[in-house]
Amino acid sequence: MIKHINFPKIGWRLKSLLPALLSALLLILLCCSCGKAEASQKTLRQQGMDLVNLMAQMAASEEYGTIIGADNSSFERLLQGIKAGEYTSPTAVYELSPPSMQQFLSIIGEETALDGLPDTLKNMLNSRTASLLANQFNAQVGSDALALSSLYAAEKTFVSNELETDLIYLYFFDSGYPITVTFRGGEDHTVKATGNFVLTKDLDASSIDQIKQALALFGLGCEIRLLEE
Repeated sequence: MIKHINFPKIGWRLKSLLPALLSALLLILLCCSCGKAEASQKTLRQQGMDLVNLMAQMAASEEYGTIIGADNSSFERLLQGIKAGEYTSPTAVYELSPPSMQQFLSIIGEETALDGLPDTLKNMLNSRTASLLANQFNAQVGSDALALSSLYAAEKTFVSNELETDLIYLYFFDSGYPITVTFRGGEDHTVKATGNFVLTKDLDASSIDQIKQALALFGLGCEIRLLEE
């Protein structure tokens, strides 16, 4: 014999608990909205090195390479060059101002492409140019370099009071390839950092002028300065 279940009684119990549940949920939402993440004590240079170390770990793992599809014979030479690097201590770190979207468009002969856009959209496009710099160098090497750099890119988000405008840090090492880390500012001092391998040996770590000349070949002009340790 099937016993009768008193659904109304269960419903009454749930209704009696509803005010308490709503109060608890409201308290949680208030706590989440009031609390703000504290600014990190790490410098931007140190935050960038966190990404560098992560990328070196990614490249050293054959299992990780298999998962992301980097176990391809066309990547073998470049990947060996990455793995041969020693990325614990940079020999030089340069700070670069990101080129404008106008500069990138001028390279392909589209100087007037931004003319019809409102300032809000122009600003959005300009905020994305920092990440395009590594792509320019890798594209010169070839499609395999562009694809491999994308596979081994790394990102992190943190809070920092140090960043005033979007920046690019270019890290050089005794062996291996240079690495760019772009820093993009967001609301409430949040920063999104993205790291990319620059798979070229044509950049001279000891010469700002040579780096400027390499950028000039793309039609790009960036302010560059050497960061002190």
